[in-house]
Amino acid sequence: MAIRGYGWSGVVLVVLVGCGDSGGRDSNSDSAFTTVPVTATGGAESTGGAPTTGEGQTSTGPTSLSGATTTGDPVTTGDASSGGEASSGAGPVCGDGNVDPGEDCDDGNDVETDACTSACVAAACGDGLVQEGVEPCDDGNDVETDACTSACVAAKCGDGIVQEGVEGCDDGNQVDDDACSNGCALPGCGDGIKQPAEACDDGNMIDTDA
Repeated sequence: MAIRGYGWSGVVLVVLVGCGDSGGRDSNSDSAFTTVPVTATGGAESTGGAPTTGEGQTSTGPTSLSGATTTGDPVTTGDASSGGEASSGAGPVCGDGNVDPGEDCDDGNDVETDACTSACVAAACGDGLVQEGVEPCDDGNDVETDACTSACVAAKCGDGIVQEGVEGCDDGNQVDDDACSNGCALPGCGDGIKQPAEACDDGNMIDTDA
């Protein structure tokens, strides 16, 4: 009977060799068996995968040169050019203290009443935000006859602008006996101001006095 050995270098395989008559005795007969140690020298030990299991069969296990199994492509988690830190992908941020393209200013805070708004736009008259220490008012429009002028100044008598619903006139001067009094009122008999066309004006409605 021929003996063939399979296996790895340094591994001893035990092959049972049956000895008996050639008369074709079945497996249940009283044939004698001899244990023969066989040393396999032809196979090379696999360093990473599963061992070879027979003729024509190849290893199907994972191969590793360092003892660790490779499970897939490595995932890059950072940008090598920036020290390994991953880029967040975010664009310029208003409020970071850096004036980026598209920003008028960036003072790094969210205060609306200073020179740079929280939208990184330079404060200006008419933006609806009262710049502290600069503008007395800012109503966000260019209407001259309301309580806040288009110059962001509170309307008042003597500014030369007739405040609608409040002033009868406003000639912008301090002459009291002209066509507009210093109180921004139209002249009239009984106002106590003698106009050039009046002989007198005592400021009352008593008809029988001087």
